[in-house]
Amino acid sequence: MRIDESSNDAEAEKIENKKSLKKPIIMMISALVVLVIIVSICTNLNKIKTFYYIKRAEITMNSKKYQDTITYCDKVLKISNKDNKAILIKSQALEGKGDIIGAITLLKDNIEKTSDKEAFKSRLDEIINSLKFNKESIKIYEGQNLVMPDTVKALTIDKKEVEFKVKWFAKPLTTDTSGTYILGGNLELINKPVECKLDIVKFTGNTEGNINNKSHMVQKDKTVYFVNGEDNNNLYKMNLDGTDKKKLTDVKEEKNLITTFYNLRVIDDTIIGTRLTGYINSEYYTEVFRVNTNGENYKILSQGKYADILDVNNKEVFYKEYYPDSSTEKYFQYEIVSDKSSNIDYDYLKSRNLNTGEILIKNPEDKMLPKYSQATQKYEYSFMLNDKDINYNYFSHPIGELHMKDIDTKEDKVLEKDIICVNIADNKIYYSNNEGIYVIDESDSSKKKVVDAKGVTDVNVCDRYLTYRDITSNCIKLVKL
Repeated sequence: MRIDESSNDAEAEKIENKKSLKKPIIMMISALVVLVIIVSICTNLNKIKTFYYIKRAEITMNSKKYQDTITYCDKVLKISNKDNKAILIKSQALEGKGDIIGAITLLKDNIEKTSDKEAFKSRLDEIINSLKFNKESIKIYEGQNLVMPDTVKALTIDKKEVEFKVKWFAKPLTTDTSGTYILGGNLELINKPVECKLDIVKFTGNTEGNINNKSHMVQKDKTVYFVNGEDNNNLYKMNLDGTDKKKLTDVKEEKNLITTFYNLRVIDDTIIGTRLTGYINSEYYTEVFRVNTNGENYKILSQGKYADILDVNNKEVFYKEYYPDSSTEKYFQYEIVSDKSSNIDYDYLKSRNLNTGEILIKNPEDKMLPKYSQATQKYEYSFMLNDKDINYNYFSHPIGELHMKDIDTKEDKVLEKDIICVNIADNKIYYSNNEGIYVIDESDSSKKKVVDAKGVTDVNVCDRYLTYRDITSNCIKLVKL
């Protein structure tokens, strides 16, 4: 009996052990089932949320509520940072807000992670192709420091401005030689090549038009320097608004003695120019000078009986001296900062493009050419002089023609005949004839008389002021336009 009882107990214990083993397995299976159900619910819930947020993003995008669109897309990307649709819609919203850089950066940062690279690339191309990049250009004078821009600007379809950082490949070795250069660079964010047009402009210290008309007036910043015919052709300066007029030189009037300042150039705080000191027995007496823009430290640079400026840059002045007794000429290079002159070789001058202060010539040995020209953006204007034997310093009543040539079509048209001089400023053409001074507006071809006087020449223009020389009295007169 005891054997039967013990065997029954053992059997009961086995059954009990099996039951105890089944419980944790059942609990584990139940937990897994619950977990699967929870995950499934969460997944479906995230899908529902994603679907909802995407729909809201599309609706707000269509309503141009770009910030709301971005908010909904960000909610989707919190659920899954690889959601292609959310990224693409967000890029559209950023573009709509004008954040082009943000839109491009978003797409570029995710293009390697996405399974739909073509859609991302297509979206990038769409954004970049919609931009209108400005044609970069820099204009500086000879010898000035070249500072390249850090960014290149583009316009969106909505005319909003966008700036892209640019890396330039190279710069000119020097800026001492005038000319036009093309510099290459790359917009690294979008890997787009760009070009910058660099114009290194010949520095003359005045405008081409004024130089071609004796340079009796010159402007620097908001100050005008001019010859005042009401005070024996002395040199004056004043603000652009006409205030703070100040006398810079004090040449006393002498009977039967012509005197004036011309060929005026301003370099930093220095005025360079030529002074006609007299006209005696049909001979001119001239000197090249420098004076501070405040009127101090007037200094004569030349020594010959006759001297005149041939060329100017922002460091040096080139001038010649003429000695009539020996019929010889000498050429000099004057360094403005060091205040020193040195003899230079004539062959060196031949390599430069010189400007005598009246008409462009190739070198100082040549006679006057019968033409000079100035160009605006669309037209080139040429003043054709029929009288080739013009006196170097002053001429009276040459018979000339004003030509206008279209830069693109090369069509040449005579605008005026029987004119004495021409100047161009701000797309306005000023010319004088025996009846006075006229101005032609290039934009509408309208013409009006601005000075009613006979026998006037050497028209200079600076901002709102005009000067001219009365041929009879040789006085320089100032007119406010």
